[in-house]
Parts: sequence; structure tokens; C-alpha cells
Amino acid sequence: MSDAALRDATQLVRTIADTVLENEKYFSDLDAVVGDGDFGYSLARGFGKLIEDWDAMEYDDVSGLLKKTAMVLSSRIGGTSGPIWGTAFLRA
Repeated sequence: MSDAALRDATQLVRTIADTVLENEKYFSDLDAVVGDGDFGYSLARGFGKLIEDWDAMEYDDVSGLLKKTAMVLSSRIGGTSGPIWGTAFLRA
């Protein structure tokens, strides 16, 4: 893949992470209506770790970026959501 594809994928992942972090409370409030209200916290925990490790992550292509993202998210997001988000990035 091209450098442009990697740049676009990097921007996409970073935008998703920033959006999750900005909306942590909102996602938790939505979850609290029918669940335990921890969805926003769980997502923010995973994507926060991704942002924390962002500059140290090593990858050469889009596949590598998505795999690294999947590994961080699946290991840091609790419950069922971690494996779901991890699988989504692995299969993208």
C-alpha cells in the first residue's frame, strides 16, 4: 500500500481514539440506560492506552498499524468490548 494509505489509516485510527476519549461520559451515560454504565470508561481505557503508546508504536504499513491497534484495544478494553474492538481492527 502507498504512503497515502498509511497516512489516511493513521489519521482514521487517531480520529476514532480522540472521538472516544472526548465522548467517554456520553458513551457511559448511554450504557447506563440499559447496562452498567461502564462502556465509555472501558473504551476510554483502551483508546487512552493507544494514544499513550502512539509515538512508540512501530509499524510499516496499514496492516501493522491495525494489528498494533487491535492488540492494545483487546488487552485494555474490558468485558466483551475488548475482543470485539480488537477483532474489528484485525479484520479491517
